[in-house]
Amino acid sequence: LQWNVLADYLSTPQSFQFVDPEVLQWKNRCANQLAIILENDYDFVSLQEVDHYHDFLLPNLEKKGTSSLVFDL
Repeated sequence: LQWNVLADYLSTPQSFQFVDPEVLQWKNRCANQLAIILENDYDFVSLQEVDHYHDFLLPNLEKKGTSSLVFDL
């Protein structure tokens, strides 16, 4: 799976003019993001634009028994 999580600085009403600003807030997207990542038990997942790896994704992925590597480019 290759997934663009959408960086906080890009999830603005100016970038997405026809989307409710509430939908763009991380607190409203995080559960769906995690569900998409976990739903098919992928062997490999590549994530881009990840702002909430250490504070959200890593702890929740570890709860599900996954392991990960982080590459900051």
